[in-house]
Amino acid sequence: MAENNAAIATISKREIVQWDGAVARAAEAKRERDEFIRTILVDGVDYGVIPGSQKKCLYKAGAEKVGDAFNLWPDYIIEKQVEDWDKPLFYYQVRCYLKVRGSDAVVCSGMGSCNSMEAKYRWRDSKRVCPECGAEAIIKGKDAYGGGWLCWKKQGGCGAKFIDEAQEIIGQKTGRVPNPDIYDQVNTILKMAKKRARVAAALDLGLSDQFTQDMEEHVENGTMVVEAKTIEPDPKPPEPVSETAPDPSPSDDTTDYPGEDWEVKNWYGDSIPVYPIGKHRGKAVTQLPEQYIEWGLQNIDNDSAKAMLTKELERRRARDGSM
Repeated sequence: MAENNAAIATISKREIVQWDGAVARAAEAKRERDEFIRTILVDGVDYGVIPGSQKKCLYKAGAEKVGDAFNLWPDYIIEKQVEDWDKPLFYYQVRCYLKVRGSDAVVCSGMGSCNSMEAKYRWRDSKRVCPECGAEAIIKGKDAYGGGWLCWKKQGGCGAKFIDEAQEIIGQKTGRVPNPDIYDQVNTILKMAKKRARVAAALDLGLSDQFTQDMEEHVENGTMVVEAKTIEPDPKPPEPVSETAPDPSPSDDTTDYPGEDWEVKNWYGDSIPVYPIGKHRGKAVTQLPEQYIEWGLQNIDNDSAKAMLTKELERRRARDGSM
């Protein structure tokens, strides 16, 4: 009986692992993959190169096109989850099975996870809010012109003034603070876990030599940046950005727009985000054409890029007084 089993195992292995013609098959498969990437996938939409990385990064849109090319459909299973509404803590581990369309035959799978302790969900950048109008437009006036605090109109404020010792202003917490709206992010966290699983499954189809896992964005010193994996930043709060406006005209009570350089610094701090994808990859977001920003918000599926575009468009509208 043992001899028969050994013979069966030997025959099965020989039939499955066929080295004859393996080089030609591998070369043809690589040629097909390269042609698919070149003709079907769109740089900046389906994949992109993040500054500081070497490999191209596959996005969710690209993973979906890869699945369609192989006639596969995704089946998601939540393998582990934690939903602690009191702590609060939310964690999801999801496996994505890519199956032959019209059947349950599994071709490959990928695992992804996401949790509310990741920096981009755990923290928010808190700025001083005007007690009168609720706008995040409070700036510090120069001592030479009376000091105090001003709700700056050119940043969407109402022009209200407050004394230096105003507790309603100085009593506010600024910088990185725990996200007060984490409960609103629960569905987003689950969707991110599914997205990571989908990309991992697509890479398992033989694309890992061409692409890496989708980069994840996080907040570092108040600025959205991108890394090859989610990194928990140093829990030490960032240094506060100077809230002091440039010397205003005494007769104009700082309501005139004081200049692009100062306004950008007041919005972003010392680090202006660098756009990570497409034809404008490597440019500061402040250099992007507004037409591209509006197009990108409607068409780009990269979360970190869309977050940058959203914030930059908000800056420009605040600057122009159109918010």
